[in-house]
Parts: sequence; C-alpha cells; structure tokens
Amino acid sequence: MTSSGKSDPTPTMAPRIVNVAFWLTIVGFSILILVAALALALKDQSITLAIESQAQRPADQRISPEQIRQGINVGVWLNLAFAVIIGLLAAYMVRQVRAGDRKSRFRFTILAILFVLLQLLLHGLNIPLIPLAGILCVLTSVGLLFSGTSTRFLSEE
Repeated sequence: MTSSGKSDPTPTMAPRIVNVAFWLTIVGFSILILVAALALALKDQSITLAIESQAQRPADQRISPEQIRQGINVGVWLNLAFAVIIGLLAAYMVRQVRAGDRKSRFRFTILAILFVLLQLLLHGLNIPLIPLAGILCVLTSVGLLFSGTSTRFLSEE
C-alpha cells in the first residue's frame, strides 16, 4: 500500500522453477566461459603437446609447428569469444523469460541448442567433465522453462 491507501500494481513474480532455470543458465554459461578462459591460459602447453605428438607421426602425415600454433591460437580465442557472446545473449534472453516474455523462451532454446551443437563440433562426443557440467546446466534450464508451471506463467498476460 502507498501512503494514499491504494495498493501498488506489482508485476507478476516468476515462479521458483523459472528462477531456478535462470540461475542454472547463469551457472552453466559461467562454467563454460571459465573453461574457455582456462584453455586460453593453457594454450602454450597445448601447443607443446600437439607439436610433440606430431613428431611421432610419419613425415608425410605431419602438420608444421607453425600451423599447430596458429590453429590452437585461433581456436582458443574463438572459443572464448563465442562463449562470452553466447553466454551474455543467453543471460539476457533468460532474464526476459523471467520477466514473462514467451518469445524469449524460444530464442533462448534455439541459442542453447546451437551452443550445445558448437560444443559437440569442438569436442565430438569426448566432452570433458567440467564443460559437460555446464552444458547439462543449460539443457536442464531449457527443460525447466518448458515445464507446466513455466508454460502457465508465460501464458499469463
């Protein structure tokens, strides 16, 4: 109530399941951004291991050390850039869902699926455990946003 005795019109609060999905998204993409930053920090060790690995291959199947350096450098920077950009977009979209925007749920779902496909492209089916935890957080949040409670919340006008 205000001082004039009238009640304030309050926006509908998001249900707990939508809030959990929001925080799972934040945690999931934070994990993925930290993993990408760690890969950048460890790129010199990755380059050294890749060059040593190439030395054991037959001469006609080797990749030059310069190609290895360039490929790993580009890969880790692109991975970090994509993780940050997609993470920020996902956080914005899931925040919009929490505010009641039904269209943002669809956009967030498409973005999450594209990100998971990108991770599969980068790692194949051998996704390390920590990035897998981040991916599972994001996919769980997508599932929560399509639960009955979330759908009812997003259907309210």
